[in-house]
Amino acid sequence: MPNFNYENPTNIHGGGVQTGEERLFSLVLDALAYDGYQNMTLEGILSRGADPEAVGRYESWEALCERALTDAAERVTLAYESATEGARAYLSAGGCSRDEGLKQLERLIYRHIYLCFHPKNRSYVLVAAGESQLPQHLQRILPDVLHRQFGSVLGELITAVSEVKNAQMSAMMACSICGAVNIFVQQPIYCRNLFVGETREKPNYAVIEDYLNNYFLRAVVANTAINKPF
Repeated sequence: MPNFNYENPTNIHGGGVQTGEERLFSLVLDALAYDGYQNMTLEGILSRGADPEAVGRYESWEALCERALTDAAERVTLAYESATEGARAYLSAGGCSRDEGLKQLERLIYRHIYLCFHPKNRSYVLVAAGESQLPQHLQRILPDVLHRQFGSVLGELITAVSEVKNAQMSAMMACSICGAVNIFVQQPIYCRNLFVGETREKPNYAVIEDYLNNYFLRAVVANTAINKPF
């Protein structure tokens, strides 16, 4: 099994001491992820320890959610600008070297997995995956930025390293990778069963991340080769 030593990208959640408004947005995102839009109110957020002055700036729960989701989208954008920097540079230069492209692909998938598996980022993944629970005008805020900042770049990179160029197939593989990672984050029981069922150990998420990265990379190479193995 490979041992990836790529530097980790900027975390979505950020670090340091949060302002009252930043803490409020974090509480809102957690509430959307774990309780659902319909089950939370401004009063409910206050009961979780939100700054009353920060909450008082919003006339409704919906208005607060929209601002919190917009803030989340801005954080996702910054994190994925960092995560995709090498891939974008490779694509801008024309993507001439396939070996370099595969290296960038490996790095990009690793960084996406790292960001999604980070405990502080789990709410972002859950909210983006559970978009249908939100009012219609809020549903696409996070999914759209994730597609624009990661999914589309991944699809372009897959096409660039493919022996058989098929943009539609590349887009489908990019979506499949995103969906598979989401499932592992949404359903941690899969990770627990993998280790508890086989080795009776607690899940080692670093190992799972490496397995997933290796699996995705091999799948991309196998499905874009001129002589497919199946």
